[in-house]
Amino acid sequence: MDWVKNGHANFLHKAGNICPYCQQALPDDFEEQLAACFDEAYKRSLDDLQKILERYRRSANEMFIPLQNNLKEYSRFEKTDHARLISLMKLLKQIISSNLESIRKKIESPSSVITLEHTHELMEQINTEIAAINTEIENHNKMADNIKNAQETCKNNIMAYMAYCLQNEIREYRIKK
Repeated sequence: MDWVKNGHANFLHKAGNICPYCQQALPDDFEEQLAACFDEAYKRSLDDLQKILERYRRSANEMFIPLQNNLKEYSRFEKTDHARLISLMKLLKQIISSNLESIRKKIESPSSVITLEHTHELMEQINTEIAAINTEIENHNKMADNIKNAQETCKNNIMAYMAYCLQNEIREYRIKK
């Protein structure tokens, strides 16, 4: 159907009342016959495809934008190797872009068959990487929460070590005193 619609839009006005394909005279009600080919069901199908495209784009943005923003936050942690997560995110973005382009092509040519790439396994890999980073963040936060206790323990250990190292000098000082 797409080629008929495109042919009509591109060639009919140049051909007058002659069919640009078979060179025969067109019937007087040709426009009505052609319009009947593109009835309401066809238009609804195109509208449905447009809605699918918008829903996919919106869902992809709702998923991808927070991941991208979190990636910026994760970069603050120097110990974390982000190379794998970054490459997975790039791959996800490519798949989403490819799927969006496939849906656009389907809208332009509804009779064509398209196949969308799955993102489920890739999302599982991304979630695994994020879980590892979150574990690192939790460990960092526990250490930060315990910093006061660690400082006090360190101070006490240093004082005990100094007392041990200076025990002879302290004993001599007490004897002289």
